[in-house]
Amino acid sequence: MKEAKKIAANYLVETLEKLLNEALAGKSDFVYEGHFPSYATWDFPKRFKAHGYTIQMLFLGLDNVDLSEMRVGSRAKKGGHNVPRYDIENNFYGNLEMLNEHYHLLDHLEIVDTSEFIPKPLAAFKGTLSTSNIAKKELPEWFTKYLPLLADRLS
Repeated sequence: MKEAKKIAANYLVETLEKLLNEALAGKSDFVYEGHFPSYATWDFPKRFKAHGYTIQMLFLGLDNVDLSEMRVGSRAKKGGHNVPRYDIENNFYGNLEMLNEHYHLLDHLEIVDTSEFIPKPLAAFKGTLSTSNIAKKELPEWFTKYLPLLADRLS
């Protein structure tokens, strides 16, 4: 089982690397849906930025780790893959920490709270400048607590 996971992980990395290189070589658009919880994952947008690409991110935030774990469990019950709690925590906190640190690399950023049934747009940025946002006092705690550099940019 461990060897199968290792083979799958290697295949995933090799495939992603191949797709990234093909997009860069062909000057093609590229979309990545996933997590950016570490310095290594931010190498993808940095590589594209260095090649003159416009980097856009739609960040879907949640109130807390428990809500994220509940959604993973719900997805797993419907046949999706399960994710251990420590990976959920790593993604939850890592995504927020790394976005707070690397937001300046993004040409466009939109942050949406998906904690409720109806998603709630919170803020949009063009570069480091806020282009729209809800009132700062109405921001959810996760935004102000884990994205303080972005929260400071809001009027």
